[in-house]
Amino acid sequence: MPRVYIETTIPSFLAARPARDVIVAGKQATTRIWWELRARHFDLLVSPFVWDEVAIGDPEVSLRRCEIRTGLRVLAVDE
Repeated sequence: MPRVYIETTIPSFLAARPARDVIVAGKQATTRIWWELRARHFDLLVSPFVWDEVAIGDPEVSLRRCEIRTGLRVLAVDE
């Protein structure tokens, strides 16, 4: 199965409140469509930094982002 690295904007677009800006709203919609139709065809990976970053911010939205990261494999990072 092909691997895809998921960076912070993916869970952010999926969890965010609907945007008023038409460009951002389009990115949110495209991300949702990809996530629903294509994500299951890939081995999805995140870094520990993304894992931590999605937990920061508005408690309601960060909770949704954290739910999205569940099930994603975390890459090992050498420091």
